[in-house]
Amino acid sequence: MKQCSDFIFTAEKLSDDVATPLADQIKGIASSKKINKGKSFTIKPVLPSTLNKVKKITKKDGADMEVVITYQSSNKNIATVGKTSGKVTGKKQGTCIITTNILFADGTKKTVKTKVSVK
Repeated sequence: MKQCSDFIFTAEKLSDDVATPLADQIKGIASSKKINKGKSFTIKPVLPSTLNKVKKITKKDGADMEVVITYQSSNKNIATVGKTSGKVTGKKQGTCIITTNILFADGTKKTVKTKVSVK
């Protein structure tokens, strides 16, 4: 059973993966990363098993478990990022911020910033 709600009733103690809000269960996004000019890496958020990454949120049954993930660079001259792939490429020496935007089907958002230093 998939359910995406703020409240549940249970007589049992819940494990952390159930009692923790879904947005807080998303892991794997570094707060900072160093790369060389011309090199790349990919930001790969680790989603809990109850969430599905999609290109567009649908209105079908189960859509409340969908998320859309996009990426944006604060300075494309320093580092570029694929809007939906998360592949970051260093362009020239400097520092910029790569923002990972996670949109949930209910309209809530989670934003995670990664400071990228290009050597």
